[in-house]
Amino acid sequence: DAVAVRSPNLLHSTGATYAQSADWGVEEAEGFIKLFGMSSTLWARVNEGGSGA
Repeated sequence: DAVAVRSPNLLHSTGATYAQSADWGVEEAEGFIKLFGMSSTLWARVNEGGSGA
């Protein structure tokens, strides 16, 4: 089931680009994915005894 959400603070368009209108290159997207995932990767290493960070 679809759910509607209304908020005065949700997805402000001023200075932001979303989804298909974004003009990001492959390298920029890959860099974002690495940065975005870094906190999860480090948390897992620290909390699960994984190899050094």
